[in-house]
Amino acid sequence: MKRILPVLLILMVGLACNFPAKILAQVSSDEKQLVIPDLSSVAHEPTATPVVVTPTVPPTPSNSYVVQPGDTMSAIAEKFGVTLDYLIFKSRVENPNLIYPGQTIVKPEWPPKPDTQEKEVIVELSTQQVFVYENGQLLNTFLVSTGTRAHPTVQGHFPIWIKLEKDDMTDGETYNLKNVPWVMYFHQGYGLHGTYWHSNFGHPMSHGCVNLKTSDAEWLFNFAEVGDMVWVIP
Repeated sequence: MKRILPVLLILMVGLACNFPAKILAQVSSDEKQLVIPDLSSVAHEPTATPVVVTPTVPPTPSNSYVVQPGDTMSAIAEKFGVTLDYLIFKSRVENPNLIYPGQTIVKPEWPPKPDTQEKEVIVELSTQQVFVYENGQLLNTFLVSTGTRAHPTVQGHFPIWIKLEKDDMTDGETYNLKNVPWVMYFHQGYGLHGTYWHSNFGHPMSHGCVNLKTSDAEWLFNFAEVGDMVWVIP
């Protein structure tokens, strides 16, 4: 019996010593069969980047002016180089005495273009031209001669108050013109009419009237009617 116990003890120690080795061998064998997936090909949801929307303020048109504190319509008309009446008419300001800082005043179109449904004659002093409109459409243009610096043509808007096929014109001193053709007076003695005593159109030559070539004056006389508006602008 004493001999058997040592033998059993030796066998148990041997089994204990071999057990871990067998377990490790089995684990090692299992590791060889383990497949690790390749995650590099897996599509990932992109991280959303927040979009910051900055509100945009529409730029002020280059042909407009923002009213500043202390501004008046007269001062703005001077900036634009137009008459006060014409600026009021084209900008549609209801009360020129009640403009306010921050208000936008739009400069009238050049060449001028009325937006009414009527016949209108526009005399532009800076270019010595007449523009003839009907229903907002340009029908004709004429080269003219307006008043000199000593005798300027009145500015503003006026209705034609009388038409005369011929009229005598004199200031009692410097000129006495007979049978001036195709005359249309629009303000007191200021009128549009034909001219036979010079042909220097495109340059100021008159005592305040608007001189046209006789053929142009006849066309305009047949087109316009008493009551139609004449605008005289810088």
